[in-house]
Amino acid sequence: MLAFQAVVDGLSQVAVLHPERGNWTVLTHERDAGFVEFVAWSADAASILFSRRNGQSIDTFSVPALGGSPRLVVANAVAPQALADGRPCR
Repeated sequence: MLAFQAVVDGLSQVAVLHPERGNWTVLTHERDAGFVEFVAWSADAASILFSRRNGQSIDTFSVPALGGSPRLVVANAVAPQALADGRPCR
């Protein structure tokens, strides 16, 4: 799978592409949470880390790669990368 930033109805969201099936799925659907920036896989590939900018605020979130609710990982942080042990860089 390939994780990427997709523009849906004028807002950026997190999506994954399934190359073997040729389709993609939008994982986030928040309309007023801000714009997605910087998408990265977690070390165990179970979730996708991403930054979301809302005005002057930017926070890092995680969403399960197979779908689910995003959760805040680190406030006031941008450009997430997973460490070898699976923890996000802070």
